[in-house]
Amino acid sequence: MGALLPIRVPDAWRIEQHTLFDEEPEFSDGVCTNLSEDLVQLSRGRDITDAGFYRDQYRVVLVRDRDWEHPLRQRECRHRREVVATIEDWLRDETHVA
Repeated sequence: MGALLPIRVPDAWRIEQHTLFDEEPEFSDGVCTNLSEDLVQLSRGRDITDAGFYRDQYRVVLVRDRDWEHPLRQRECRHRREVVATIEDWLRDETHVA
């Protein structure tokens, strides 16, 4: 298992979960065996930034008030470093923060 990927998190945000390792997805019979839907979750007030691995790609969402059906922002990424860059960009962007 690789090392945890570093994520620059501003002081106002709290790390709830971080298990995004520097490793490639591994598949067996078409199913990813080493990544889950729950890789990173950060919170600030009413907002949650969440990242996970779904089927064959990463997904990052920003939600308010746990409204998972209507995310404020959403992005699908093919590479784990894109996930980190997206999270860091969104955490710096005060536009959507409550």
